Formats: sequence, C-alpha cells, structure tokens
Amino acid sequence: MVCYLSQQAIIIGFLREMPPHTHDLTALYSMAKTMFNLGEKANLLPEVSQYYITTRYPNAGIRRPSISFSRVQAE
Repeated sequence: MVCYLSQQAIIIGFLREMPPHTHDLTALYSMAKTMFNLGEKANLLPEVSQYYITTRYPNAGIRRPSISFSRVQAE
C-alpha cells in the first residue's frame, strides 16, 4: 500500500495531474523532478518500483507478499 500511494502522490501531489498508467517510479519521477529534487534518494526508486509490483500483483512472483516484505522495507 505504501508503494501504491507513493506512486500516486508523485504526480497528483506535485503536478496536479492524474498519473499515467505505469508503475515505474523512475519514469514518474522524471516527469516531476523539476518540481522537487529527491537527491540521492532518487536512486532508491527502481527498488521501490519492484516492491510495488510484487506487492500489488502477488502473481508477479512472490506467493505471500505480506510475509515477504517487512515493515522496515515499507518504511
């Protein structure tokens, strides 16, 4: 859920637009980086994108995402 809301917030919160149909946070950030700068944290976006896909779509490879991803990873 954290990853899903993060994806939506990048575009809706900063550009006041509906986000495109993509789960790639790197692509979404490229649209919004003129509005804000994540600095070195932008390097984490590919990893967060992977978490998003595997937690949102359980058939993407992990049988039980609720067990495979920890609270620390979500935070």
